[in-house]
Amino acid sequence: MNLNKISSLVKQLESAEAVIIDTEAKFLCTVNVYRAIEEKPDNELVYITWTDFEERIYTVKLTEQGLDNAEVVENVIILEDSEGDLTTIHLYNLSPKPVKNNW
Repeated sequence: MNLNKISSLVKQLESAEAVIIDTEAKFLCTVNVYRAIEEKPDNELVYITWTDFEERIYTVKLTEQGLDNAEVVENVIILEDSEGDLTTIHLYNLSPKPVKNNW
């Protein structure tokens, strides 16, 4: 198990200013780290939560094994969640957009 990779991905998930998960629609998510790295493959240490258009709350749990086996492409993490479902997570840092006042 690559603990440096797991730790790095957890830190990047926590520090991203916006996290979007791919579902049928894309939703802005909240990332919470509930446990420390324990070197246990099934340790569910990161919970990613979002609310859909009908106010239903969903959570994807990420395990150490899922993070260890994750594929990273630019700002995207592709991995299996705790239930074995393929999950795609996009990380963003936001920057201010000036508002024009030339009216």
